[in-house]
Order: sequence, then structure tokens, then C-alpha cells
Amino acid sequence: LVFSLSVELQNAPFLCFGRLFGADLAVVNLSLVGLKALLALAVFGLAVMGGARRATALVVVTVFVVVWGSPLWLFSAPYAQHYGLLCAMAGLLLAVRWPGSAWTALGAGLCCGVAATFKLTSGLFGFFPLVLALLSATAPPGSAPASRRTPWVRAGRLAAGGALFVATSAYVGGMLPKAMDGAALATGLLLGAPFLWCVGRAAWQESARAGDHEQDARGFGAVLAAAIGMSVPPLAYVAFYAEQGALQAFQRDLIWLPQRLGWFVPLRAPA
Repeated sequence: LVFSLSVELQNAPFLCFGRLFGADLAVVNLSLVGLKALLALAVFGLAVMGGARRATALVVVTVFVVVWGSPLWLFSAPYAQHYGLLCAMAGLLLAVRWPGSAWTALGAGLCCGVAATFKLTSGLFGFFPLVLALLSATAPPGSAPASRRTPWVRAGRLAAGGALFVATSAYVGGMLPKAMDGAALATGLLLGAPFLWCVGRAAWQESARAGDHEQDARGFGAVLAAAIGMSVPPLAYVAFYAEQGALQAFQRDLIWLPQRLGWFVPLRAPA
């Protein structure tokens, strides 16, 4: 793992505590139980604050508990994805609970950046919907009377939406096998189409030439603040690896190695 230090630092207090009772890794399993409980609360809170009814939110949480409570190794091991997911969810909760502030966006981006230090995609795919939400919340036309939008702000907002579209398309397209069949294409569309549709809708809104220029600037400032927060934790790791003289290994593990790993398994019709 490129960012394995995050997992080690996170589990270190639990392992030190476990030494008081002997060499037993059960304390890590207990910490996972607590982690899953926090994730269930985060799912419920995000659903309710996002506008869902409590009954609907409880159904979603029930499905989450059934899936994440299964005995599969993926859900019972201290996998970096679990910790990253909690950090990303914390960022989204922060953005939904206190919207409209650049400081909130900075904090939410920082949470996504911490998530990226556990697993890069955990942070990125928490950051992408955060940016999309910030753009959508301030999309033209605003509540104030429409006026001509500031060109560079409009260009920056369009560039942010375009970057989301390109990054998502590249991720989904890059994981598809070269010998692609119908099942692989359908799986790729199932994974990427919902978010790409949301990005396309936001980009269509951003193409308007009239809007509230103050709301425009506030939304773009929030996106920049989120991007700054997102970049700080990974850059701290870059500085750490550079100080250790291992920057080349860091680059290899982060960029070169993932391209050599094939994990995509297309959905197949049941036999």
C-alpha cells in the first residue's frame, strides 16, 4: 500500500492497548466493529440531512449493516478502504450539515484528503461528489436577479465540472478489459453512468451565461477551498517520502503499480 503508514498509525493505539492483555489482535477486530457502527451512523445522517425520510434512511442503513456485517474477509479485515470511507463520509456530512461556507468546504476537502491517505480512490470519490454538490448548490440561475456572469469564474466552474467528467471517464474506461464484451460494457456503464449523468447535468447548468455573480464566486471559492484541503494530506506524504529519499518508490507505487493490477470482474447473468 502506498499510504500504509496511515493504517499503521491508526491501528497502533489499539495494538498498544491490546498488549496490556497479551498478544491478541482481537482488539483490532473490536475497533472494526466500532468503525462499522460509525459508518452506519454516517450513512443514516447523510441520508436524513440529504432529505430522505427516516424510514427510508433506516432501510438503507439496514442494507448497509447486512452487507458490511457479512463474514467475508473484505469486511472483517482492517482494510484501508474502511477507514478512508469513514473519513470521506465525514467530509460529506460536514458539507451537508453546514453548507455555504468556504471554511466548511476546506474542512470537508481535508477529510477527503485524509481518506486519500488510506486509499487514493476513497479520497477521490469522496471529493468528486463534494465538488459536484458545491457547484450544484450555487448553480445559475440563482435566487437573485440574473446578471452577466464573471467570465473567469464561469470558466473556472466549467473547468471543475469538466475535470470531474474526464477523471470519472478515465477511471471507468481504464479499468475495462481490452477484450471487452457486452457484460464488461454493461458493468462499466452501471458504475460510471449515474455520476457522469450528474456531472453532465451540472455542466449544462454551468453553461448559462446569466446568473448571480456573487453566488457564482462563492461557489467557485468553495471549490477552491475544498481542493486545497484535499491536497494537504497527500502532499504531506509526498514531503515525508521525499525526506526519506523514497520519492521514486512513492511515484512507482502510486502511478505505475496500479496500472499493472487487474481487479475488474464484469457482472454476469446467473446461470
